[in-house]
Amino acid sequence: MLMSDAPLHRLFVLLAPVDSTVRGLPEILAVVQVALEGGIAKSTVKAQLASGKRPSGDLITWTLTQQYQDYDFAATSGARVVRIATHPEYQGMGYGTRALALLADYFNGQIVPLAEEDEDPSGPSAAAADAGGDGDSLATETIAPRRNLPPLLRPLRDRPPERLQWLGVSYGMTQPLYRFWCHSGYTPLYIRLTPNETTGEHSCIMLKALAGAADGIANDTWLQDFATDFRRRFLNLLGYEFRQFHPQLAVAVAQNASDLAPGATSTVVARGTEPCTAAEIRTYCSPYDLRRIESYARSLVDYHVILDTIPALTRLYFQGRLGHVQLSGVQSAILLAVGLQCKPVSQVSSELNIQDNQTLALFNKAVRKINTFLTETIERDIALGLPQGRAPDLPAESLGALDEELEDGASAMDQDAQIYGLSLSKFAVPDASVEAAAGARNSGVVSVRRKKEKDLVKKAKKASKGAAGSPSTTPGGKGDRKRKRQDSFKKKRSGRKN
Repeated sequence: MLMSDAPLHRLFVLLAPVDSTVRGLPEILAVVQVALEGGIAKSTVKAQLASGKRPSGDLITWTLTQQYQDYDFAATSGARVVRIATHPEYQGMGYGTRALALLADYFNGQIVPLAEEDEDPSGPSAAAADAGGDGDSLATETIAPRRNLPPLLRPLRDRPPERLQWLGVSYGMTQPLYRFWCHSGYTPLYIRLTPNETTGEHSCIMLKALAGAADGIANDTWLQDFATDFRRRFLNLLGYEFRQFHPQLAVAVAQNASDLAPGATSTVVARGTEPCTAAEIRTYCSPYDLRRIESYARSLVDYHVILDTIPALTRLYFQGRLGHVQLSGVQSAILLAVGLQCKPVSQVSSELNIQDNQTLALFNKAVRKINTFLTETIERDIALGLPQGRAPDLPAESLGALDEELEDGASAMDQDAQIYGLSLSKFAVPDASVEAAAGARNSGVVSVRRKKEKDLVKKAKKASKGAAGSPSTTPGGKGDRKRKRQDSFKKKRSGRKN
């Protein structure tokens, strides 16, 4: 009933290799249901949006036109993947991804040439063929058993594809589903801020440009412009309802929306955006902020000191404004969770299943790489402001004039000394000092001359003082009396013997 009531829906079936000798239906591997959307006049879009009403159908067309306020997008045509189903026995083998790749090739005209602009693959001729070739309408159709029933499946070579500019999908966002659609080459352009009341999931719209993406729209880079604007809004909204996202999922969304630039790789830095200049860095960070960041990069302060600067640095990194700064997946997740989702370190460690000290160590490494870029950019800007080249050589005339001025100054000093009676001899350097200075200049070693004369004088004075105050040489002293008693004792002893 759903397919009968929706003439713009199509079913595409991926079959196993068909054996023409075997009768019956071939084995079905995957089925893709798509709905054709778009092709709405600009006047109709303006009138509907001005009245605040949005008609049913064309889910992707109306949603993106309202979000980006781009009326030209409503004029483009696309196909929305409503459902994709894989045989239960062949799930996880890549058949769903293969079916989406073949579907994109089909609408790009790589399997069957594209239909002409005035040709409708699903027009009256196709409807008549599906009804058995009679061409009867519903009013004139005779209800009776049909003899010549149309085939249940038609090969793609018998049906030219419609001219489309994009393929899209809308689904409830989960990490496995998001990884599947990213692997198929789709880019996120819209995530609903409020979750679904029944499933608790955020609706996500992703698009993939086809070969005729520039047909019917003035800007041929509309998908890249949409993705850039979505990434900016997504990073700003991570502190609100998107704060509940897992850090790895949030990083995947931010990086996938940035990999559309020509020559982009899987890293965040290659997006064709210009790195920050020194003036822009000074706008985001004050000189005190830069000093604090440098101190934290050297592990001199705690991470709380620079926590207020992390949101601005994180936005610059995920917008590709930090040059060739490359962070690992875990470092990017930690930087985003701390800087934009405002999560504490303990919660980030729990979600990433690592220890707190490992989280802080990886966070420090990320800030160190960012600080290197900031320092090099500012130093380069300062170097550009300095005069280039070496100082110019002075001409010989200038050198001669300088010598003359020095001689004139010396003669003037001599005259002043003679007038005022000053003696300049006391300011002269002793010969020994001159010789020592000359030796130092020649050898490169500075030596200090000891004053031996003064040392000898001091020793002589000490000796003279000691001799003058000695008890054995002072007349009438204690030593002299002792010597006299000894002499008298010797005389008395000798008289007794006699």
